[in-house]
Amino acid sequence: MSKKLHFKDTPPVVISISLVTAICLVGDSMLYIALPIFWKEVGLDSLWQVGILLSINRFIRLPFNPIIGWVYQKISLKIGLIIAVILGAITTFGYGIITGFIGWLILRGMWGVTWSFFRIGGLAAVIASTTDKNRGKTMGIYNGLYRLGSLFGMLIGGILTPFIGLKHVALLLGVCTLFAFFYLFHTVTTIQDSKGNIKNHEATHLPPYHYKRFFCFIALSRNSYFHLKSFN
Repeated sequence: MSKKLHFKDTPPVVISISLVTAICLVGDSMLYIALPIFWKEVGLDSLWQVGILLSINRFIRLPFNPIIGWVYQKISLKIGLIIAVILGAITTFGYGIITGFIGWLILRGMWGVTWSFFRIGGLAAVIASTTDKNRGKTMGIYNGLYRLGSLFGMLIGGILTPFIGLKHVALLLGVCTLFAFFYLFHTVTTIQDSKGNIKNHEATHLPPYHYKRFFCFIALSRNSYFHLKSFN
């Protein structure tokens, strides 16, 4: 018989970061459903601009991932995630306020930097708070939880946008992102090991750089490949 999935041996910090990431991901995922249909509402001139806007954040991550990794070496994980949530809120609110291709290009580039903070921070939390026995399962739970943001973002974008418009949906999701900030502030304090013990201060920073580079390369290579294939 298969074992029942449970979270009791999953580090609480990983669950918290996953949920925070999911909340902030809703605004981005909403665009993949709404923007190709309601692009005129945000002041775009042609459909090709939609393709640029929905892909530019992925290319932004390529040069910025090493920079974000270096930043995480200087600050704690919590500070990095707070920066990510603030940037995520700015971009989501921006979708409901800014009009025009150039403004949206800046917002999507900003989201690329935001996602680098989230992704590198999340992977680092998994590595630092697990052992070889539960790291694979924890990584699966982390990926599954934060991808709920993509699911709800697409559902919300597809259901609400035809009724209230893309800009109003973006503003609504921007307000939701603020809840992620307060949740993060009160839940993510330190990195815990697999037994729930608080690790030392050094553990609140990222693990050695080669871990970050490896995981970010795998994630970016896979995502960029499938995204580029979709345009062929």
